[in-house]
Amino acid sequence: MPLWLNLPLRSLKYVLLAFFLYAVFTMASQNLSDFIASPFGIIADVKMLNFFRYIGALGIAVIATLIALSVLIQDFWCSFLCPYGALMGIVSIMIPIKIRRDAQACPIICTSEMLA
Repeated sequence: MPLWLNLPLRSLKYVLLAFFLYAVFTMASQNLSDFIASPFGIIADVKMLNFFRYIGALGIAVIATLIALSVLIQDFWCSFLCPYGALMGIVSIMIPIKIRRDAQACPIICTSEMLA
């Protein structure tokens, strides 16, 4: 994938992470608890269940698109859309201990000669 397309797509997962963190940390815990126990929250859970139980054309199209993109682009969901992956990426930058692969000590085992 070209760099001019890769960088903006990779930023999407950070935008999603920011949205979810904003939603979680700006809502008071009592309000969150009230929302979950409210009739609207219960109906929202049922609607989400029914979305997957009786999936429509739009849901199938979204899932098929994600599968197709994952076949064409390795780790599409994880690389471009997963907010948890964005969180792990940020945490990995802040951790002082890193695991690094030494290319000299750990050569690639599977070569083109072995595949033939």
